[in-house]
Amino acid sequence: MTPQKTVIRLCRGLPPWASDLLINKLMARSSVFGPWSFRDLVSRNLARILTYAGKDPSPEALGRCLEEVVATQGRMLGFMFQLPEEQRFSREDVDLPLLEPLADLRSEGRGVIVATLHFGLFLHAITALEGRVPWRLSLAARGDASFLAMRPHIRQRCVRVGSCAAEALDALRANEVFVAITDFNLLPRSPRTLLFGAPAHLGYGAARLALASGAPILPAYALPDGDRVRFVADAPIRPAPGERLTHLNERLARSIERYVGKRPGLWVLFHDLWAAEKPALRRFDYYSARGSRTP
Repeated sequence: MTPQKTVIRLCRGLPPWASDLLINKLMARSSVFGPWSFRDLVSRNLARILTYAGKDPSPEALGRCLEEVVATQGRMLGFMFQLPEEQRFSREDVDLPLLEPLADLRSEGRGVIVATLHFGLFLHAITALEGRVPWRLSLAARGDASFLAMRPHIRQRCVRVGSCAAEALDALRANEVFVAITDFNLLPRSPRTLLFGAPAHLGYGAARLALASGAPILPAYALPDGDRVRFVADAPIRPAPGERLTHLNERLARSIERYVGKRPGLWVLFHDLWAAEKPALRRFDYYSARGSRTP
């Protein structure tokens, strides 16, 4: 049994207070504040975003954002490990105002590419679409056991990053919704996109699909609203005839700047998108749900 599977089974078998201690106090907090943590990297990312948004990246402001990163990461892990309270939250406490623009765009018959980030409770929000619209998700996770931990109705929606283009285009031709996670570039090319004032290795899968299919991109963000989450949409981005991929991706980047700039601590970003070289994502396994089994 892999260490990931051991942790998943342990979390499921513990009482709530103990699973909270393991996930939030140990796993999530140590990823940001532990001795081998991403604290310096995450702090640099946050300082860049705060500065671009015209906010003071003081130690106090960075500290508040880091705490928000920890809290968001803990909730994400709790959902992936199927903690009952997180599963219930996804079913009952996510509002979906983006359903209206989704319906309008789907009436055009081209499908819709929903572009989102590791921002807020994005997995809770995406899976709240179940039963509302037909959807598929292209996603990478830290270790395949994290995907295997998810419930079957979620896993069956996932397709393998980097080899799902044909399936994505089929879904769009069927007027379905294809969800693309856009903050990491998991594809071979390394075009750079201006993001928060500097060229970044931003993912370009959504833009590539839009140019290939003609489907609109609907930027979407999971925003906290008291004790609930609202999955909201920005204005749709339609590919123009002859538009270059880099230009289309820059239009998406402007949307990201508007939303992330307001709440940078909700972005769980443990990679330097602004590095000179494309960040190596060796820690990530690209997972296809087909034929997998729950541990």
